[in-house]
Amino acid sequence: MKVRLILSTSLICLVLAGCQSRSFEYNQNQAAKQLFMQEKTIQLAGGQLKVQLARSIEEITTGLSGRESLCDDCGLLFEYSQKQIQHFWMKEMKFPLDIIWIKGAEVVGWQENIPLFDDNGEVSRMVSPEAVDRVLEVKAGWVRENGLKTGDRVEL
Repeated sequence: MKVRLILSTSLICLVLAGCQSRSFEYNQNQAAKQLFMQEKTIQLAGGQLKVQLARSIEEITTGLSGRESLCDDCGLLFEYSQKQIQHFWMKEMKFPLDIIWIKGAEVVGWQENIPLFDDNGEVSRMVSPEAVDRVLEVKAGWVRENGLKTGDRVEL
């Protein structure tokens, strides 16, 4: 009986270790995917931004979640194959953002200094003001510092 209990306990430990190992692998792979997103420099509001492009479902779903920070002239540009109302949220974010809604190559709106949580303690959620095919996330304060205006062109 004692031998069976030890074997069972050992087997459970091995199974759990395997699960933890796979979990760690998954987290490493997610981080690697973020690091290898295609990068591009864009022109917007008279300034340049170095952006990573989120195009695949995995890249779009992950976004900036889990990252510690974003440099002052960096961003993440989500690109969609068709224009539609876009819904974003601050799930697993560690810093506030400005979100810029883009249709074609034109800014149609933005939301500034989006907190991680709303007044009710829920994860903050945003909805584009109209159908868009691009969404740009930048560090909170970027919109104000760069004087962004509706109608500004995004040069890709």
